[in-house]
Amino acid sequence: MQPLDVSFMGPFNTFYVQAVEKYLKNNPGRVVSQFQVSRLLGEAFLKAATPATAINGFRKCGIVPQNQDVFTEADYVAAECTDMPLQQPRPNQEEREARQTVDRILEAAEEDVEEESLLLEDPQDQSVKHVRL
Repeated sequence: MQPLDVSFMGPFNTFYVQAVEKYLKNNPGRVVSQFQVSRLLGEAFLKAATPATAINGFRKCGIVPQNQDVFTEADYVAAECTDMPLQQPRPNQEEREARQTVDRILEAAEEDVEEESLLLEDPQDQSVKHVRL
């Protein structure tokens, strides 16, 4: 849940309705036009946008302080219909060629290391020595 949806939009809507009703009461026979909306919204916003409103929204959603027990398993049931295994994106031709090139370089490096090294056996102590040339 979004903190603004939970804590701000309800009071904001209430304050806006109150501002419209006050305007209509003070201006009988007139309607709220596009020219009055911004002023009325501004009044409602200033009343609704308080630090206490923001803090309560985060608290009710369990964000700060963190509360993992705010939601039950039943709250997540609706999301199960979208649970699908993630598919790995298929590499394009450039990525395949780059991987093949890296694999060839690594194989060549391993072959070079094997050619440069040779195992020497000492017949007297039966130990094996690894010598790099």
